[in-house]
Amino acid sequence: MKCNGRILWAAAYALILSLSAGCASLSPINPKQALEERVGNYMQARINEKWNKVYTFFDPSYRKTVSRESFVHTPRNILFKAFKVEEINVSPSENQATVKVRIDIALQGVTFPDAPQTQHWIKESGEWFLKKAGQKMNPFTKQE
Repeated sequence: MKCNGRILWAAAYALILSLSAGCASLSPINPKQALEERVGNYMQARINEKWNKVYTFFDPSYRKTVSRESFVHTPRNILFKAFKVEEINVSPSENQATVKVRIDIALQGVTFPDAPQTQHWIKESGEWFLKKAGQKMNPFTKQE
């Protein structure tokens, strides 16, 4: 009986240690890091031409006005080849951000390296979304 008590005590001690180590590693991700990861996932989905996934990154107001089916079947002649996040500016309220990205794109067989693009992101329900409504996504369009 004593042996079972020691085993139980050792198991409980091991559980407490593992839980406390796990809690220590649960430091909150800052908004800039979370957004950089989200931008990276969005851009990679564009490079991979995963239009169903790309659609999920747009803000809810855009998704209310443009159906997934319509977005996915839109003809595209610009191919995204590579990207680099250049700058992220998160507002003091931490619910809006501007992201400057450099992208390598191909259009009609010609590659344009390092094209600048400014993206506007908003945070809704704790998740970052690309503000698409009213925004032109063409990297050749003059950015404000």
